[in-house]
Amino acid sequence: MKAKSFLILVLLLAIIVVSCGPSPEEVATMTASAWTPTPKPTSTPTATPTPTPIPYDMTVRVTDADGNPIAGASVTVGDGEPILTDAGGATSWINLDPPDGSVNVAAVGYFASEQTFSLNRGPNEVVVALERDPNGLPASLACAPGETPLYVEDFQDGNAQGMDVVNFKAGGWSIGPAPDLAENSVMTLALPDSYGGRVSENEQAGAADIFPENAVWRFRLQITGPGTYVFFWQKAQGPYPSDSGQADWSRYMIHLGTTAGGRGDRASALIREQPPVAPFVIADRIVDYLRASVWTFVEISAFEGNIKVWLNGKEVSDYVDPQPMPGGGFGIGTELVKPGAIAYYDNMSVCGLSAPFASMYVAP
Repeated sequence: MKAKSFLILVLLLAIIVVSCGPSPEEVATMTASAWTPTPKPTSTPTATPTPTPIPYDMTVRVTDADGNPIAGASVTVGDGEPILTDAGGATSWINLDPPDGSVNVAAVGYFASEQTFSLNRGPNEVVVALERDPNGLPASLACAPGETPLYVEDFQDGNAQGMDVVNFKAGGWSIGPAPDLAENSVMTLALPDSYGGRVSENEQAGAADIFPENAVWRFRLQITGPGTYVFFWQKAQGPYPSDSGQADWSRYMIHLGTTAGGRGDRASALIREQPPVAPFVIADRIVDYLRASVWTFVEISAFEGNIKVWLNGKEVSDYVDPQPMPGGGFGIGTELVKPGAIAYYDNMSVCGLSAPFASMYVAP
């Protein structure tokens, strides 16, 4: 009896197990799934980037014939704008296009030069050696050791830097051959007789640059006739505050005449102008004077309020201003010049001073 009951129990359990399992269709489906390979994911090919071409870069180095760098040289590539070289005589361009072209180089005191180039991709260096102009004034020779070149003009290119009245040939101004050497270009003033020997305020040649208070202005001068040749130094535009009140403008005016003694018409003097504070003060009378038909080396300096004038290395004026005026530009004019007299100006420079001024005149 027990065996029969056990058999019945086993059969019931088997029926339960069979009824709870998957159907034949489900078994078939599972079997198919087990034997079907899982598809592999597809990938989109990555595009190979086009390499960026290496640009054409160029550094131009400007030197003299001995390989010394020329600072402040003007370098122009093709029809581009001129760029000045740095203290090492170099200037650079990146990503030039096309790689072939020409470079034009000019520097005061040297003959201009044009040079072609053909670049490779990457950095390139083009060296341009300039030939010294025997009548020019290189910046390296325009100032004494320890001075800083601020303005250099030798007129050899037929232009006067910053002097529009000269470049437009107005008021008797021009650039032409020197009286003693036709190959040398100089700035010339030949006043029309109708001017009465005087250059008006708006026809003065000069540079409006704001030069520092401590600086020296140098140039060569030759005259052919009597008169007062006028030079304005440290021309400062105002209004500006001063120790004695507001000044409209200021300048030092140096009269270099052709009469000895420092008095009378066509005499020499140093004048201080600062209206309305001190409209017109004769700060120093200069005994020396200009000689006709010879070159005179003129130096006009200002250092910590000490204004000096030197002619051919000789100090002719030494004035200490109790209220030093600010820095400024320079100007050139005339008074009481005899009709037909001509003035020639050559090799002009302004140099910054860091110590009391000393003349750099060298006797011929």
